[in-house]
Amino acid sequence: MLEALKHHGPMTALELSRSLGSGTVSIRVHLRHLLAAGLVTHDREILAVGRPARRFRLTRAAEAHFPDQYALFAAELSRALAEEFGEPGLERILQRWEDQLFRHLDARLPAQVSARLRALAEHQSDYGFVASVSTGDHATELRERHCPIAEVARRFPTICDHEAALFQRLLGQSVQLHRCQARGDGLCVFRLPSPSAPPAGTTTVPQSTAQP
Repeated sequence: MLEALKHHGPMTALELSRSLGSGTVSIRVHLRHLLAAGLVTHDREILAVGRPARRFRLTRAAEAHFPDQYALFAAELSRALAEEFGEPGLERILQRWEDQLFRHLDARLPAQVSARLRALAEHQSDYGFVASVSTGDHATELRERHCPIAEVARRFPTICDHEAALFQRLLGQSVQLHRCQARGDGLCVFRLPSPSAPPAGTTTVPQSTAQP
């Protein structure tokens, strides 16, 4: 179904059914799963006759399911920048990226912290990070189960530190990079204290760190 939407563009459930030679009921079930996974979205289309139709299209997150060479290109470009300008030069570029992204998101995300956190997770998912928010008794976690920049991050894991610093600036509270895919973990976990958690001296990620 993802390939059909990729090749033919936005389609209705009926069009997908005809294209794939499958029953409409089965197609609608699969579409519900894809919607829940954030891989497709839909727009309402007003028809001349009958009820409006839903035309489904791929989201940015679906791009991770198709082969591309962007990761390899980005990794090689980062390596070339580090060789040309040194690690401090690459660090300055990453800091500039963090500052620009902060200004962009800070102007667009909700002001209230919990709403901002949820919107931030949605933003990350739109860009392929498959993000979600988990809240416990003593900590709230922003989890990312996919890393679309894994090739670059494994070579320069300081990128992940800048991501944590960006989240800290956006949320206005301590954020700790607890687990990191670039450093061998199965997912990325950014941890911040829950409102009910007792005050503690939490170690935060600096806004600018360089790896040896």
